Amino acid sequence: MFSTRFRFCSIVLGALLLSAKVVLAQSSHAPLPRTLSYQGVLTPPPPERSGGGGGWGVEQSPGNHLAGTRLLTVTLYGDANGTIKLWQGTMNTNVDSSGVFNCLLGSGDNPLPEPKVMDRPIWLG
Repeated sequence: MFSTRFRFCSIVLGALLLSAKVVLAQSSHAPLPRTLSYQGVLTPPPPERSGGGGGWGVEQSPGNHLAGTRLLTVTLYGDANGTIKLWQGTMNTNVDSSGVFNCLLGSGDNPLPEPKVMDRPIWLG
């Protein structure tokens, strides 16, 4: 009786250890994604900055000058003056009629820098 119980406990313990090893192996090899979700609002520049015509050179009627796909370049800086460039990415971004957009910085083949580089105050430009 002792040997049967011992054998059963050994099998159960072995299965638990094997399961734990598989779970730990899977979790330790999966790299964390280096991305950052960002949402913003695009607004046209004031007339004095856009050559007097106002906006982006399109009609300024509400709702139609912002909507569509825009090529957006985002740069992350390590200082307020914009002299330490940490990362830059350009992406096609959908903009709704209010100018709101969402993008995932660091997606695709241009991941954000390692966490040790990003562990500081960061400015977006």
